[in-house]
Order: sequence, then C-alpha cells, then structure tokens
Amino acid sequence: MKEKPRLHRQKKLDKQFRDFSTIQNVLREMPPMYMDFCGIEECLPDHSFGPYVREEFVLHVVLDGKGIFQCGKNCFEIDANSIFLIYPGEETFYKADHDKPWYYCWIGFHGVSAERVMQQIGFTKDHPVLPFTNGDSVMKTIHAALEMEADILTEAFFRRACINQIIGLLLIGSPHRRPIDILPDQDVSYTAYAARYLQRHFAERIRVNELAAKIGISRSYLVRLFRDHYGISPQEYLIRLRMIHATECLLLTGDSIGNIAMESGYPDPLAFSKIFKQRFGVSPSVYREQNRQISEKGIPAQPVLPDLDLPENIRSGGGTGQKQPFSPAADLPEGTGSGSLE
Repeated sequence: MKEKPRLHRQKKLDKQFRDFSTIQNVLREMPPMYMDFCGIEECLPDHSFGPYVREEFVLHVVLDGKGIFQCGKNCFEIDANSIFLIYPGEETFYKADHDKPWYYCWIGFHGVSAERVMQQIGFTKDHPVLPFTNGDSVMKTIHAALEMEADILTEAFFRRACINQIIGLLLIGSPHRRPIDILPDQDVSYTAYAARYLQRHFAERIRVNELAAKIGISRSYLVRLFRDHYGISPQEYLIRLRMIHATECLLLTGDSIGNIAMESGYPDPLAFSKIFKQRFGVSPSVYREQNRQISEKGIPAQPVLPDLDLPENIRSGGGTGQKQPFSPAADLPEGTGSGSLE
C-alpha cells in the first residue's frame, strides 16, 4: 500500500512565528499613499523641466549622470546614486548635464501621511536631496508598475503595493532616516489635508464625497471632522475661501464680474452675485463701488476675514465698505452657488 504524502515535512518551519501587531498599529495611524504616475527616462543632453509647480509629491531616483535641481533660492548639483524630492506647491526647475545627462526614474504620489513619511526618510524642504544607492531595486518596482493596466481595479492594488515597496526601500537605504513619529491626533491631519486641498482648488467644481474618497474616509466622517475642528462644514469653508478671493479681485483688479465669478469657482455670474449679496448685503458691483469711494477718502482697506487657518496669500487684501460677517452655511438655501461642495 502506497504511503500517503506527509503534509508537514518541516515541522520546525511550521512553528515559526513573529508578532507584527506593534508596527501594524503604527501603520494604522498613517493613511495609505497613492501613486499618481511613474516613469523612466534616459535624458537627452541639457534636458530640462520647469519652472513648474506640482500638486503632488514627485520623487526622482538618479541612477547615472548628473544635473542641477533648483527649488526656490536653492540650487543642488545631483550626481548618480542620489534622490531628490519635489514638494507640492513648490516651484522647481531641473536640468540634465550636457556631457553626462541623467538616467533616472520617478514616481508621483499623494496621501495624507506623505509629508510625514518623507520626513522619516530624511527629506525636508530645505534639504530635498539625499544619497541613495539602491536605485536598481526602485527601478525594478517602477518597471513592474509601468506594465500594469491603468484602469483595472486589481492592478490599482498592485500599484499601491509598489509605492509601499518603494517607500520601504527608501527607508532601508537612507542614512538620514528618522525615528517614527506618530501624530497624537490623526483626525487633525485629515482636516488639514482637506483644507489645503480646498485652498488650492477652490476655483474648481468640488464634491465633498470625492474629496473624502481622495483622503480615504467617508463623506459623513469628513463633515464631522470639519465641524469639530473648524466649527463649520467643508462647504462653508469652501464658500469663505471663494468669497475672500472674490473680494480681493473686486478691490484690487478691474476684472469684470463674470471673470471674477469664474475665478472664484462660480461659472454662473448670477449664482455668484446671489451668494455674494447673501454674504455681504450688496451686489459685487455695489461692493466694489462702495470700497472704491472709501479708498478715495484715504481710508485703508482692511476686510473682515473669517477666523480660519488660511494661507497668507488668500487672507491678504480686501476692503471695509458694507461687508457683513460671514454667516453659517445653515443660513443659506441648499445648493447655493453652482460651484459649491455637494
């Protein structure tokens, strides 16, 4: 009678066990990052890109050649076995050398935890260049990502695995990596990311459910976090951003009301005028005229701005006039303004 095959030939291996719960708890506090694009290029002599401002993080891994990377007032000479990081919102320019142009690969990505992870690798905005000698492994991972279909859900999971693998390689290979530093309140980072997104895209049509999905949380959870952190809804936050931009344009430019409406996120000038009057008590044209008269009398323009954590370039400018304090979103009819959050 033939002997049945043994199911467990190496029982010592069966007894191996490692507890990963501690590090998994750390990862639970760090929402996933998402790959936006990737590529590989053997640059032509003097190949350059920029000046340009990115909306996502872009990481370049230089395998061969040399060139320069300019970020703000800083200029870095970058040789092989180096990596350089482009931060969103930063104007950058980079150029390959004439005699020894770069051969590099790159990956664009975003995520709530992206900046913290980059800090742990060793990047800062003042020092966006690091040495790195494991570029071949990153190259293989990017090759695998490039072979995947762009619009297939199963491949999307593999691309997420690819960016995790690249981050792991960077953490292992960076001599400047830092200890893991977890924020005590992850909810604040969700709202901060959402607020920054609204600040950059307030002129576009934005849906709150799409914004929540981009972050990786539910619509209701995002709304609750916004109310807890700012005291208002994401829609109200967006409207205030748009109204601040509109008042600046009315007072500091001679643009038409239609153009200002479009730049403020309202393709329909009538909808823009309606919500503007609800907020300030007068139409945009009357607001502009009243503040022009005040300015002619030598009274400096100082608008009443909402008490929000907004960037300086959005909070600056404006006038006094008949401006009324911003009212809560609850005071507005549902769906006011064609470009509002839905």
